[in-house]
Amino acid sequence: MKINYLSKKEIKQLSKEIMERVGIDFQPERVLELDGALVLVNKGFMIYDKRNDAFYPFLADKMAEQLPQLEVDHGAVDSIRNGANIMRPGITRIDSRLKKGSPALIKCNGELLAIAISQMDYAEAASAQNGVVARNVHRPGDKTWNAIIEFIKKYGI
Repeated sequence: MKINYLSKKEIKQLSKEIMERVGIDFQPERVLELDGALVLVNKGFMIYDKRNDAFYPFLADKMAEQLPQLEVDHGAVDSIRNGANIMRPGITRIDSRLKKGSPALIKCNGELLAIAISQMDYAEAASAQNGVVARNVHRPGDKTWNAIIEFIKKYGI
């Protein structure tokens, strides 16, 4: 895990991009370089997933609650915890803010399960009977989760 500080110019540029793409006001100070991801740090964690070209907050960060949400039934929970995508039949509630290509918070009865990248917008997901509504990209125990937990234990926040 490599840690770097960002210049004022980089902070301004990243903050603007995060606001435009995710709708969350976040101004990173440091960046952790991980395999396949950058973790932006400043009293919270924002992940830039290189593979999916997506920004999303660390699941355990309070910023995650600002994302559009998909509520799933109990039958989907174990599969999602193991990395499965979010399929339409398992969804019980769809947030009207859901946009294709944007991150969404996956929950079941208030429990935070995962962050996923939406494959459909609200209207399409609401009318669909089946298919992948969102691709699971971050959950407890994944590589990014473990690296952030290690960072917190070592450096605090």
